[in-house]
Amino acid sequence: MNQISIVLFFTSLVIPFKATLDIDTIDGDYYGSWADTKWEYHFKTEKTYTFKSEGHFGLTNSYGTYKINHDTLTLNSYSGDSINPIDKPNFLKFKDKKFLIDSDSCIIEIANRYDYCKTKFKQDSDGSTTIYGSQKR
Repeated sequence: MNQISIVLFFTSLVIPFKATLDIDTIDGDYYGSWADTKWEYHFKTEKTYTFKSEGHFGLTNSYGTYKINHDTLTLNSYSGDSINPIDKPNFLKFKDKKFLIDSDSCIIEIANRYDYCKTKFKQDSDGSTTIYGSQKR
């Protein structure tokens, strides 16, 4: 009887953990700030995203699709004739840009290890937005 209880206990721990890693869509807005630049990622359940940055690294934007494989989020910009560098000089093309999904509140860019979180901002009384600094993990 004790062996069954132990198996059930460990199963109850593993199943919820695995379920959080096997999502296939995310929805929400993720913010970060580093190198005097604000970074914003906005995700929709239709597996699309928009991105913008503003600051030291310039004013850039991107949009496209994403896919999720277990705990890894991969972004790919729309490409082809519809994105012309002359027409969209600030457009940043992402090809297989990867993030680690840290629960449902943060994503961590694998290349530079900075996080972008849903709670990294606040609305100021004058209508502006303050974005808190990202953590390097």
